Order: sequence, then C-alpha cells, then structure tokens
Amino acid sequence: MAVVKRKDPSVVLLMEVLEGKQTKKLTSQLRLQGYKSIYVGKGHGYGRADEGVRLILATKQKSTTFGNFEFDLPRSPGNGGGIAAVRIDSLDCLVVGVHWPRKGFEKANCKYFEALHAIIRKNKCKKVLLIGDLNMTPEEIKENYPDLFVDSFSRLSLLSPNSPTCSNTFLINWFYSKCLDLVYGKGFKVVGRELVDTFSDHKAVYVEVR
Repeated sequence: MAVVKRKDPSVVLLMEVLEGKQTKKLTSQLRLQGYKSIYVGKGHGYGRADEGVRLILATKQKSTTFGNFEFDLPRSPGNGGGIAAVRIDSLDCLVVGVHWPRKGFEKANCKYFEALHAIIRKNKCKKVLLIGDLNMTPEEIKENYPDLFVDSFSRLSLLSPNSPTCSNTFLINWFYSKCLDLVYGKGFKVVGRELVDTFSDHKAVYVEVR
C-alpha cells in the first residue's frame, strides 16, 4: 500500500491477495485512501488452509461492475487469480483487471481468454484499459492472442514499459527475469510510466495517461 499512497493512481489493481483478513484489510485501506469503487475478483489459486488467491480492482471514480468471473478450475498454483471488469461512465472507459494463468494450464488459459474476449466484444466504451499479471511477455501475448490487437473491437496497445517486472527477488532474478505485469489500452496517450520496486517478487507498474 505504500506505493499506492505515494503514487495515488486513479485505478489500482492488487494481485495475489489472500481471502479473508488480508482482503478485508486492504479493502478498508483503499476506502480510506479515497477509492469509491472496489471489486474483488473471484479467483482460484492456493493459500493457507482454505484461503484462495484473489485480485482487488479499485477506482477513484464511481464505477459499475461489468463482469466478475468464477472459473471451474482446480485450486492449484498457476490457475490464476480471476478477472474483474468495471465501467467508469464519467470517463467512458472499460477497465479489466486480470491475473492470467501460467503456461501449461491450457484449460484455464482457454477459459480466461473466452471471458476476456466476451467482455471486450460487449464493451461500448471508447476507452479500454487491460491491466494485470498476464504471465506472458508482450511478445508471447501477441503470438498467442493476436485477436486482442487486430480485432476491431479491441486493438489494444502496450502502455507500460516492456522491461522485466518478475522476478524482483535477489539472486532469482539472475536466472528468471521477464516482463509479465502489463498495462494495455485503447484511446489513451501515455505521459509517464515507471516500474517501482516493492517488497514483492513483482515490481509495481505505474502508467500515467490522458
């Protein structure tokens, strides 16, 4: 939350949040920080006891839910943390937060892509933001999911830096360092972008647009 307080973004996505106390604590902190609309993605994953891994999507402007998807997938590392989509009417903008499954989880990957494509095709907003841990580099996304870039309903462009975000852990990043945490968009012009070190194994991604 220190990065959120310092940067004070209009839209924030928190990843790999454990169900229960951690979700409640972060939701409360976001409300105190001035976020009017907060959505918790219905993710799967793993955690202690029966806790699952979720995502939290929050906006400073009032927004309405556009889809919060529960996937029929086993609870195991790599199955993703869900998708949450909201519409900010005052900005004519659709925001989609996603924690994409890792490679090797083909069933999960297919379900996520179907849900994401359905959201984008139903969208009537002029502006779109797709943000999250996509567990793929920009090159891999373009190769595996070209419809996100050539389909007339989407045509998304990379807004965040194409630089490694994971792993941010000392020594591990000597062997594994990829750009996995990304911001894509349509209808925006980038005026600033930055990768911020955190206490996580992922760097935080900050993008300023207009």
